[in-house]
This record gives sequence, C-alpha cells and structure tokens, in this order.
Amino acid sequence: QVKIRGFRIEVGEIEVMLGQHPAVGEVVVASGEDSHGDRHLVAYLVINQNPSPSISEIRSFLKQKLPEYMIPSAFVFLDAMPRTPNGKVDHRALPRPDFERSRLETKDEALVAPRDELELLLTKTWEKVLGVKNIGMQDNFFDLGGHSLLVVRLFAQIQKIFGKNLPLTTLFQAPTVEQLSSILRQEGWSSP
Repeated sequence: QVKIRGFRIEVGEIEVMLGQHPAVGEVVVASGEDSHGDRHLVAYLVINQNPSPSISEIRSFLKQKLPEYMIPSAFVFLDAMPRTPNGKVDHRALPRPDFERSRLETKDEALVAPRDELELLLTKTWEKVLGVKNIGMQDNFFDLGGHSLLVVRLFAQIQKIFGKNLPLTTLFQAPTVEQLSSILRQEGWSSP
C-alpha cells in the first residue's frame, strides 16, 4: 500500500488491472517523487506486443476500470524487469521516471498554442501550478498530473490574476485551458 494525496492505494489492484491489458506482459506499480517533491504512482511495464500501445491507450484502458486517483502519472516501458539474485523484482533498480516526458507522451494530438492573451495567461498559470512546460489548449488538467490540491492552487492564482472567484468544481466541467478560458470570458457565468 502507498498513500498519495490522502488516498490509501493498493498498488496490487492497479497491477492486476494493467495485467489484464493484452499487450502487458509484466507490470510493477510503485510510488515516485517528481521534481517538486509530490508523490505520484508510476507503472513499470514490460510489453509483449509489437507495436507497443501508446501511453494514452493504456491510460484510457485503466480509466474504464479504476477511479482517477488510481491512474499512474507516469508509465515507464522496460525490456525486462530488474531482478534480485533470488529472482524477485528489484524495486531499487527500477529507473526514476521522467514525469515531464511521460506527460508529453500522453498527448496524441498536436500541441495547440494559445490564441489570445487570456489563453496565454491561463497556460502560463497552469505551467506554474503543474510544473509542466508545453501545455496545449486541449490538454486535460488531470492527465497532466493535476489533482485536487493543485486545483486549489490554480484557482487561487486565477482569483489573483483575473479577479474571478470560480467554484473548484468548474475544472471538472472544463478541464482544458480552452474550456476554462471560455468560462472566464463569460460575464454572467454561474456554476450549475
């Protein structure tokens, strides 16, 4: 068991679900820290199929079976699991994930750049809060590693920069920069 953002997570459950994917031969799920010291789930996978599935495919496979908080933030593809002399998986030898690269690899579509000042300001705010570069207009906040604590930080920044006090649930209805900027443009908008 690991504890991430207040959730007790049984990694074995995630490993079982990932093991059900036809392309996954072997899997280990562990927790790791990003450059900000935040803990995230990391899935280490040995793929037994050619061509390999994309991270997006594996992520959407998991989203059908598990709640959002149990979806790993990073996926690392390995040729083989590192082993100890007695044949068990050597967790210490697992490579440290590159969370930034993993987030970028989840994007299947081309990066859509900000089209105006509002979108540019919002993108810069997201980059600062998430610690991620190259955020596109259609990138989902939660797919980029966002979670409830970061939603609070983001909305505090939005309040400071734009002077709009939005309910935190807004991000669940509008999880992309494009959708959120259109809400910020609406004068009389109110949460349903």
